[in-house]
Amino acid sequence: MSSDPVDELRLEGQTVFLPVGMPCSGKSTMFKAAASLPGIGENLSLVCPDAIREELHPGYEAGVVRFGDIDNLMIFEKAEDQLYRLIVDGYDVWFDAMNVFSSHRRGRMFKVELAELDPAFSGDPVRFIVIHLDVPFDEILRRNQACRVGLRRPPVERLEEMAGWLREDDPEQPSEVVDVWRLVWDGTWKPAEGFTPGPVCSALIEATNAFASPSGRRRP
Repeated sequence: MSSDPVDELRLEGQTVFLPVGMPCSGKSTMFKAAASLPGIGENLSLVCPDAIREELHPGYEAGVVRFGDIDNLMIFEKAEDQLYRLIVDGYDVWFDAMNVFSSHRRGRMFKVELAELDPAFSGDPVRFIVIHLDVPFDEILRRNQACRVGLRRPPVERLEEMAGWLREDDPEQPSEVVDVWRLVWDGTWKPAEGFTPGPVCSALIEATNAFASPSGRRRP
């Protein structure tokens, strides 16, 4: 193997990252860290349902639009259409959503399978990296209070419901096309017990912790 760190940070085939975690667990900041990695960031694109919500409902991020007034089925249809087009064009994709339900993840995988069959597909065989982000619930509450405003801030009971979804979600297992990274937060990001990260995951952990430091971003 080359000793050049850029050469080491190559993904195996075209890749879709599916972060799994609560609101304020750090998915968006981890994307920024991934986009900063040489050998990874140059080909990495973002699909973000929240950005689509803001585009279609200005004021959503500022907390002046009720979540219940948004057609979220349509939002995810648009997001998955973006995913399809980016895969056809040969990009790696970070799908920045909770990605809680296994059935939803399978749906995105199916969309990617269709993209690979598109005559215009110009990429490589696609792999999925599912990233489980385990943040203590008390920390989620603190971040929710500090970083969200108005209607953008879910009430505690809603967050408790979301945490239940995560607990009930089918565990994702590695396979020929799915890799699973399990990370835990205890002031910095670390591999979960029993998970041994490879070079790309290790670099992402290090970069995200740098973003989360006092001299980096405002939150992990």
